[in-house]
Amino acid sequence: MKNRYSLATVCFGWLIILAISLFYYPKWQQSGNESTIGYDVAGYYEYLPAIFIYKDLLQLQFQDSVFAKYKLGNSFPNYESTSGNKIMKYPAGAAIMYLPWFTVAHVYAKANDIPADGFSKPYQTALSWGCLLYVLIGLLFARKVLLHKFNDKVTAITILLLIIGTNYLNYASIDNAMTHSLLFTLFSILLWLVISFYKSPRIITAIFIGALIGLATITRPSEIVICIIPIFWGVFDNKSFMQRLQFFRQHIIKIIFAILSSFAIISIQLLYWKYTSGNFIEYSYGEQGFDFKHPFFYEVLFTFRKGWLVYTPLMLFIIPGFVILWKKHRDIFWSCFLYFILTLWIVASWEIWWYGGSLGQRALVQSYAVLIFPLAATIESLLRAKLFWKIIATAFIIYSVSFNLFLTWQAHAPIGIFEAENMNRAYFWKTFYSTKITKQDKLLLDKVDINKEPIGNSELICQIQFEEDSFAIAEDIFNPGNHARIINSEFSFYNFTISKQEIDTYKWLHISMMCFLDKKEWDLWKADQIAVWFKDGDTKVKTNFVRIQRIADGGYWVEVYFDAEIPKKNFNSIEIAVMNLGSRYTLLIDNIQVKAYD
Repeated sequence: MKNRYSLATVCFGWLIILAISLFYYPKWQQSGNESTIGYDVAGYYEYLPAIFIYKDLLQLQFQDSVFAKYKLGNSFPNYESTSGNKIMKYPAGAAIMYLPWFTVAHVYAKANDIPADGFSKPYQTALSWGCLLYVLIGLLFARKVLLHKFNDKVTAITILLLIIGTNYLNYASIDNAMTHSLLFTLFSILLWLVISFYKSPRIITAIFIGALIGLATITRPSEIVICIIPIFWGVFDNKSFMQRLQFFRQHIIKIIFAILSSFAIISIQLLYWKYTSGNFIEYSYGEQGFDFKHPFFYEVLFTFRKGWLVYTPLMLFIIPGFVILWKKHRDIFWSCFLYFILTLWIVASWEIWWYGGSLGQRALVQSYAVLIFPLAATIESLLRAKLFWKIIATAFIIYSVSFNLFLTWQAHAPIGIFEAENMNRAYFWKTFYSTKITKQDKLLLDKVDINKEPIGNSELICQIQFEEDSFAIAEDIFNPGNHARIINSEFSFYNFTISKQEIDTYKWLHISMMCFLDKKEWDLWKADQIAVWFKDGDTKVKTNFVRIQRIADGGYWVEVYFDAEIPKKNFNSIEIAVMNLGSRYTLLIDNIQVKAYD
């Protein structure tokens, strides 16, 4: 069989994805926001139950009962428009792709006396399995387009590395109902159609090209940049550009059909906005937006919080890959390169450039359908390289693959090692290839200092036990006396000050206190904080803080402690505060101690 190795690799890779989805982390068996239809997926999916079950696109009154029954929290991010109707934040493209699996689940649920409410087990299961099928389709088409430029061996290696060496693995196997793997599949099919169209221009092919661009646009509006691919594919110099313009003029009817089919799909979203808000165009992302003049390129690519090349190092291969495309495959260089640069600019310009909780830069995963070309170009070159470069590249590939597999495990491990939203340098290195973590380690996610030197002389600077206090005091709590200080929405702030003279000869502070929560606040943005401010008058010279809920669970006393390095900058006082930042629950604090040490 021709090109059998790449086909076998696709099948093998999909079986890896299937095994992870089935045996490691079956999303459809999870509950709450960890279920298949949770968090962003619920927001994309909401169109289907609203239209076909509850018949309520305007007020979405079913949400409250769904929240309560399935513990979905804030998974439906919508807002009230000036018309008085509720507008869904996310566009409708993903819901269109979910529709076949929603239909299967709905028929099955009604036939088997299972709640046909859009969120019961059949819907969760059907959506997960349906998206696994989309993944297989995407990989098959990715193989087909790679074979257009590369041999069977290069294609097989590239597909395998895509699957096991990048964060595509997570978004194909576990979080596969999110838009990224869906868009990867759309783009892979689109590339195949574009190649077919320029070989044999047909109206039906043009219609499908336009429809896929339209569907991608109403899935994530920024994905409209994929239209660069059909426009510039095969263009590599002025002559080929003029030939492309001539081709468009010669086949203008087909181009018009492509544009009309694209607009027909996009009009689904426009009509929804018109129906709910009265306007054909409605910006549904509230205060979130783009800052195209000041993109966060460095943060998106290199930071420990969510740097693409930190968490998906294999994609460094695209850098030499683009150079090789320029030299050997220039007919596809400009379309791939322009698409990537524009995509990266858009992704980096989003003000929330870390894109919430994710494994690496999820907003770039769909672009891998295009980036497999420079990746394959590098692989092709390495197969012909000298032994030295093969050894270096093999070592790097082994690291990239093992790191990606380990991250995928960490991201869904029950012990909660990976931090999906607020990773930093200290916590990254603490958890690097780690299989365990302590609650104290979690404080590294906040702003604490790490002293790696042995502790020298120390002195107890301050101790507060609240035994003589009467304001905001809980009595008979026995830790270690009879009184503790209450911190809640009513008594939201407690602070005290230490002068610089008291700690002038020391280098470090050690702050500790006993904490008791009646219930744990799971929203970290509302979690109670202990803050240390080194101040020069009213100016904060340095700040350290920890979130108490990283350590404390509800129902028992626990000691929370951390270190703060005394700054060399001038300051005259230290303010230590405990704050309620919006939690509904009550915190008790007792036995506060501040020690200074060398």
